Amino acid sequence: SAAIHLIFQALCRSRLAQEPMLAAVQDAGLLSEDPLEAVDHIESSSYTVPSGGCSYARSPGSCDFKFDAIASNVFATLWKHSDLSDEMLLQELGDPTRQLQRLSPVGDEVALLVSSTGRCVVRTVSAEEAQTLVELAPKYSKHLLARPQSLLPRYLGLFRVDLGLGADGQCFVVVMESIFGGVFSANRVFELTGSMHGGQARPQSQGGQMPPSRPCTDAEWLPGGRPLR
Repeated sequence: SAAIHLIFQALCRSRLAQEPMLAAVQDAGLLSEDPLEAVDHIESSSYTVPSGGCSYARSPGSCDFKFDAIASNVFATLWKHSDLSDEMLLQELGDPTRQLQRLSPVGDEVALLVSSTGRCVVRTVSAEEAQTLVELAPKYSKHLLARPQSLLPRYLGLFRVDLGLGADGQCFVVVMESIFGGVFSANRVFELTGSMHGGQARPQSQGGQMPPSRPCTDAEWLPGGRPLR
């Protein structure tokens, strides 16, 4: 949760600081809008938040915080064409007083979190999953720009976070907009991405009851009698 806050503080505030300069350059006719919306290639940016903090992000603690925004040009373009502004994302994901709720138990291989309003979902992914998203990003963004009513998930960013543990101390994180947009609350969460045969969510209480926030597996969808309508 703290890492996501730092990432979106640095991203959104730096983008907001650049807006007057970009607007002035465009007004002077020195830069068209086309280069700012080029999604046929991949650009990535590296960020370092110093241990003492900076004008864009608060202090991460005693060590610098480093992360990479992967395919940042693609996702920035999608932001621009959605109703999610930098100010809104800064409030939703960059405000440390609005803690993200963890849906997956501590220790699970995949971490799944949701923002305080339920509008954004954060999930860790493997290096292979991250690479697949990078390869699909140009075509994915063109599809969404041409079909704004598409039911495909809305990715807001892909990040590689340096945990300060050497070569293996990195994790990949995706941020998505929830299809419910924070309007509806979820009384049961399912992760329909494949599971072991016969696998079910593990109960977390001694009474065997599973709290509503615990993600269920796809194997539990049909037995639960929840057809799509």
